[in-house]
Amino acid sequence: MQQKGIACAQASIAAMPFADKSFDLVMANEVLEHLDEALFAQGAREMERVAKRCILITVPNKDCFRFLRQECPRCRTVSVPWGHLRSFSAESMAEIFQGFQCCRVLAFGPRTADGNRLLTRVLGVSRWRGNALEPGKTCPVCGYTEPPVTLERPSLSYALRHPLAFARRGANRLALQLSPKSPRWLLALYRRSDKGAGRPSVGAGKPGAP
Repeated sequence: MQQKGIACAQASIAAMPFADKSFDLVMANEVLEHLDEALFAQGAREMERVAKRCILITVPNKDCFRFLRQECPRCRTVSVPWGHLRSFSAESMAEIFQGFQCCRVLAFGPRTADGNRLLTRVLGVSRWRGNALEPGKTCPVCGYTEPPVTLERPSLSYALRHPLAFARRGANRLALQLSPKSPRWLLALYRRSDKGAGRPSVGAGKPGAP
């Protein structure tokens, strides 16, 4: 980007090297869900500080960690794929920033199983005890990577190493097909307002849709 004449800076979201109200728009795409409690609070305050007019964010929609968690067969670490630490819903978006009004929330993307719905939990009851690491996924602690499953080599080796998990996978596929669905992501637009947060409008569709 710098080669194209665009100024770049690398820093922590908790300490941005910019003056107050430096940017008309501050944007964070697929960032906030990776922050722990302390860093999330610090990052939100910093975004508020450097934003002059608007903040735009995208986050996953309704991650249910108990439904997503996986267990490493080597070190037995239980983790959520993609390193997600926080879950969001359309109703919770207005609470993120202070002094900014959440004026629009848009749900978009492919429809995936909503792990927060009762029917999804019932259908996916086998997942509550945790699944083995999905093929192709890497453990964030020990670095073990589950061998990927290919069409040329069916998952026989996976079935032999994880017989119970293999049986659950079949049940899980059926559960995912029957479960209630929600759009995968949320996009939220905030405008600076001395009146604080307001009630956002909520919609579903493609980003940029009216």
